Amino acid sequence: MANARPLQVRAAEFRQVLAHSFGKPVAPVPDVFTLEPYAALDPSTRDGSSRHEAPAEVPAEWRYTYTASLSNIVYASMMLDQEATPRGDMAGWVQRVQKFAVWLTEQADRTKQQRRRSAEVFMFSDAMREIAQAGFDAGLTPSEMSAWTQATWNLPGLGAPAISLFRATMIDKLLGSGRWEGNDLTDLFYLCTAAGYADHVVGERRTIGLLQQSVRRLRSPVKLHKSLTSVVDALSSEQASRADSP
Repeated sequence: MANARPLQVRAAEFRQVLAHSFGKPVAPVPDVFTLEPYAALDPSTRDGSSRHEAPAEVPAEWRYTYTASLSNIVYASMMLDQEATPRGDMAGWVQRVQKFAVWLTEQADRTKQQRRRSAEVFMFSDAMREIAQAGFDAGLTPSEMSAWTQATWNLPGLGAPAISLFRATMIDKLLGSGRWEGNDLTDLFYLCTAAGYADHVVGERRTIGLLQQSVRRLRSPVKLHKSLTSVVDALSSEQASRADSP
């Protein structure tokens, strides 16, 4: 279960990369996954505590199992709920990205590498506020921020798994001149963050196909799947291999 939301992981990665570039101290990236009950819903579980306590009549040795099982029932109930949770309006983001993607496609006289460079600049512009905030939090000076941007942003890997995968996947989609939709941002944020820290990630076919290109380019060890059956088979195979090992 996710312990930290993608935006929290992203902010922490930016702070860590910027601070490490100039030898400044910084807190580590928070644990991305946890087995703590209700971690996806209750921020209090992220410090190892939870307000969701088992009833007093539940024996002490069974309380964690009780709470963990109940939290999974809550997650399943939420996913099966027919009333969708309202989401923020993505229209402005979609319009801006689609407009840039169309412009990029029209640059027929430019090489693919030149168009990729333009997409990298667009991605920096898209993340500029986050980078500025992370630089401030990490104690960087304006000159250090400028030096980091010029020397680092166009490198394939930034030392930040989630950010690197998200940037690479976004750029591939921009170069592919496909149609953008509101759920694209959500899908890419969650799947790229998961792919940066998980052993296996499963998602819908189109997004996983895009992410596979980035995983290969960045040599990420994560295994991607387009169906739950594929994940189960892979985990079963790994378990059998461990059982056969001396």
